[in-house]
Amino acid sequence: MARPGVVYSEIARAATQLVAQGKNPTVEQVRLILGTGSSTTIANHLRQWKANQTSTTLISAKENIPNELIAILKGLWEKVIDHSHEQVKSIEAVHQQILSEAQEESDKYKANNKRWQKLYNQWFAKKTQADEEIARLQQALTNAQQENWLLKGKLDLLEQQLKERSHKNVKPQHLLTET
Repeated sequence: MARPGVVYSEIARAATQLVAQGKNPTVEQVRLILGTGSSTTIANHLRQWKANQTSTTLISAKENIPNELIAILKGLWEKVIDHSHEQVKSIEAVHQQILSEAQEESDKYKANNKRWQKLYNQWFAKKTQADEEIARLQQALTNAQQENWLLKGKLDLLEQQLKERSHKNVKPQHLLTET
């Protein structure tokens, strides 16, 4: 009669026991616990067991924590995560609203800035024209003042000449009556 080999459930129980002891389940350690089994069979079942394990099952076995408690904690943890995701979404919505309002305000300031820049450019062009006109008028004034001084000088000279001629042509009064 053929000897029955080890089955998956025995390998799984031995591996869980090793994890609970804080050990990494290996083919040799499982064989020590079972006392029998071929390396190939144990390796195949152990590989399958490791693939089926979740981190919570490993923690439960290692720390001797009941699976029910792990399930409750996992449920609470998922609720905390869901709640935090909702809060993040809420904060993101508020942030997006603030960002949108700030963008609108920025756009308003940019438009005002363009308007003021346009007004400044218009004012600056008029100021430049006015400065050029002032310079032209000042030059015209300087020219007129110079011409005025020249004409005054000529007038003074002519008045002087006139006085000199008047004195030459004026005869004394007593000479005029005798004739």
